[in-house]
Amino acid sequence: MTLTLIGGRIKGNGGDGIRVEAGNPLDLVIIGTDISENEGHGVNYKDNIQALHAAGIRAETPLEQLKQAYEELVSSKATTEQEQLTVFDRIGFTKYLSYGANIATICSLLFQIFNK
Repeated sequence: MTLTLIGGRIKGNGGDGIRVEAGNPLDLVIIGTDISENEGHGVNYKDNIQALHAAGIRAETPLEQLKQAYEELVSSKATTEQEQLTVFDRIGFTKYLSYGANIATICSLLFQIFNK
């Protein structure tokens, strides 16, 4: 998906000029737009992949591994955190988890990203 902004001014905001929070990664195209004098970032873009990293998924985790983890969670019908962790362990996904990873948040985000 692509979000395109063409022309105009985004100026003098008390926070970010533009803040985009997307469920899935998207292409952000800004053409001929003055984004200046904002107190926060000019453009602040955050998708659920970044949220996965914050929840404890290592940044180097391949997208294919994330998709496989989602598919295995769906097929196993794991509902408790222990069942979800067992699924991750069975498919070798635990090597992509940081110490203290939030399993419930990770599973929720995987469903948000891949459940179409």
